[in-house]
Amino acid sequence: MDDIDNPIRKPLICLVVVAAILWPAYLLFDSYTCWRNDSYRQHIPPEVEVAKLVDSGITWDVRGGCGAAIFELTAKAKEKLSVAGITALNDGVADVSNVNTRGRSGVWQETPYTVELISESDWAASLGCTWIRAELHSVIYAALRRAGSFYRRYKNGTVLVVPASGIVVYTFMG
Repeated sequence: MDDIDNPIRKPLICLVVVAAILWPAYLLFDSYTCWRNDSYRQHIPPEVEVAKLVDSGITWDVRGGCGAAIFELTAKAKEKLSVAGITALNDGVADVSNVNTRGRSGVWQETPYTVELISESDWAASLGCTWIRAELHSVIYAALRRAGSFYRRYKNGTVLVVPASGIVVYTFMG
């Protein structure tokens, strides 16, 4: 009798083959996810303490790309911001060697993010090309229109800290 004809052996071989294909695919996806999260995180200024990535989305075409990454604020950062407000950010470290500081401009400012100062179309373009959840869009636009959140402009993007919702939003166009 041939061992392959054993009714348990064929499914076992198939299972091993499927696992041998899926495991490396999972490892590649996990590596890509870690790399992507770290590449977004390096654009968050060091004075803003973020925890995990909540959501992100990006679109690239021939002319460049745009997107957003939304992080969760740490409990310590939320506490610090609720006590000191914008002072907690302005008293932060200006630059740290392990953070990408190219294109950094401006200082921390408090919302509302008025059209007279800077067009909201920057935000609309950056968020409009992403696949982030609709409820996050609502939270971000509400935070832009009322006091209590803080933003800092970059050459190709903006960081928005929303203490009330416990999120940090990095948008970019390039």
